[in-house]
Amino acid sequence: EYQIDIFFAQTWTDSRLRFNSTMKILTLNSNMVGLIWIPDTIFRNSKTAEAHWITTPNQLLRIWNDGKILYTLRLTINAECQLQLHNFPMDEHSCPLIFSS
Repeated sequence: EYQIDIFFAQTWTDSRLRFNSTMKILTLNSNMVGLIWIPDTIFRNSKTAEAHWITTPNQLLRIWNDGKILYTLRLTINAECQLQLHNFPMDEHSCPLIFSS
């Protein structure tokens, strides 16, 4: 098992959110996150995953005028890793973080 702290960033395009303005990018606060569609990304080999919510949610939402969206979230993930100890103590390990939507 291993633990990792990450800023997980996702981008996608939602044409319904296009806008005409002199501003090219809108940066929205975390209250707006629940108002738009966000991919249901999961970490397949995680045992636990926790979002960081200090005084406010630790996330960022930006929308470009062409409908492109950037969503970032700070996470701490505990995940499984199968160790092969054939050459102990000279083993090398690869512990992937597997995610899907």
